[in-house]
Amino acid sequence: MLAIILSISTTGQISAEDVRKHVYFLSSDYTEGRLSGSHGNEVARKYIEFYLKKLGYDVVEQEFPIPGKIHVENFSVEPELPLRPLYFSSSGDVRGKVGKEIQVIDADSLSEFDMMMKAIDARENGKKAVIFLVSSPILQRSYFRNDLKIVALQIDKEDAKLLREGQEIHIRLKVKKENITGVNVIAVKKGKPGSKYIMVGAHYDHLGYGPMGSMKPDIMDIHNGADDNASGVAGVLELAEYFASRNTNHGLVFVFWDAEELGLLGSKYYIDHPIVPLDSILAYINFDMIGRLRDSTLYLIGIKTAQEFTGMVDSLSRIHGLRIKSSDSGFGSSDQNAFYSSKVPVLHFFTGAHSDYHTPFDDAEKLNYGGEETVVRMARDFILALDGLSSLKYVKVEMPSGPSRTRLKVSLGVIPDYTSSDGEGLRIFGTRKDSPAYRAGLREGDVIVRIGNYRIKNIYDLMYVLSRYNPGDEAEIVYLRDGKEIKSRVKFQKARRMR
Repeated sequence: MLAIILSISTTGQISAEDVRKHVYFLSSDYTEGRLSGSHGNEVARKYIEFYLKKLGYDVVEQEFPIPGKIHVENFSVEPELPLRPLYFSSSGDVRGKVGKEIQVIDADSLSEFDMMMKAIDARENGKKAVIFLVSSPILQRSYFRNDLKIVALQIDKEDAKLLREGQEIHIRLKVKKENITGVNVIAVKKGKPGSKYIMVGAHYDHLGYGPMGSMKPDIMDIHNGADDNASGVAGVLELAEYFASRNTNHGLVFVFWDAEELGLLGSKYYIDHPIVPLDSILAYINFDMIGRLRDSTLYLIGIKTAQEFTGMVDSLSRIHGLRIKSSDSGFGSSDQNAFYSSKVPVLHFFTGAHSDYHTPFDDAEKLNYGGEETVVRMARDFILALDGLSSLKYVKVEMPSGPSRTRLKVSLGVIPDYTSSDGEGLRIFGTRKDSPAYRAGLREGDVIVRIGNYRIKNIYDLMYVLSRYNPGDEAEIVYLRDGKEIKSRVKFQKARRMR
């Protein structure tokens, strides 16, 4: 690691070659996909910290808990059978008959998400436990902080003959969810007295070996995450280098988030435990997947979250020869979400989706390093332009209608808070204007607790419910606002699908 860092220039110039060196290390097999809590994640973090300290920054580690590492405390089956708990199983003491209280499901054609939906379906149909027939063991390679409220086991298909219809089985299972530690890395450079801060961030974690979150869940291999998001980390490191020896009016905060892939946990934790107060942040700039510039097209999310952004972007894009495709709202599936929800203007830089996203094939040799250099140079000039402003006018922009990434038939139009823990329901960041949820009266901060006859405790319950309805169906929706229960009616609309 030291040899790599020493080979990277610290002249203060933004360089495609330096970007390439950062990305090649961060997305190497040595970092093992940078799953939060893993050794590879720590290696990547120490690389980031070492480089920042080399540039002269004081570095702060902000630790936060990540729940969801499953530990089986007790497990027994009578009669003795080669059953194994699944990582999304609940604890339980179940006595029932195969085919009656205990459902058996062939899982060969199912993804792990599909298995969770089947488990919830079994629960809703009154089953006490579900046993999945698998061709190879399913292991926990990520974290699962929710509770599906049903015992879920697996058995090898070759042993399935040991299960007989009507056979009575007694299952005792106690699982405990342990915390692992996530770590945000933060470097602060103070500005002039009385100034604000410009914050620039990127997440450094990824998926490890999969399969949770992977688009190729059947392939157990390192998901190197070169574009997602070693490219963003490299961009922030280059900006930290550029500004290390330059005086600015405003202070600068360079932040590297952990646990973005687990539900934006690091940035959400920062919002609740800020090191630099939120009201002192002029703007937050986010980099996520900026390494595959094609046709000189740069995507910017949040361009209308401050009145001043559009004119600044129009001017800078012409200078740098970039064609801009923009989204007005600051909401999106990355770390700018939490800041925008906290009334901070945001701009998220992104060079577009591709077929290697969340697969083992997002590798360093596939990135366009000259293109990333151009993107980072534009971001640098955007920061310099911001540095000349004393304030920005924050604008609340409604979440636009957009395509669904799921196979669900209907849409509710909410922005879930993925960090919501099991409890009284699922908290939402907001609703899309004119969506079913918006028309039903739901707004930012509400907590959904029931839809129809289905209780909602987490994101999996919500996705299961959405799979049960058709466009045009209506249901009662119950939600909490400031602890008060509110009932309304929701009419579902068709979910648009990704092409």
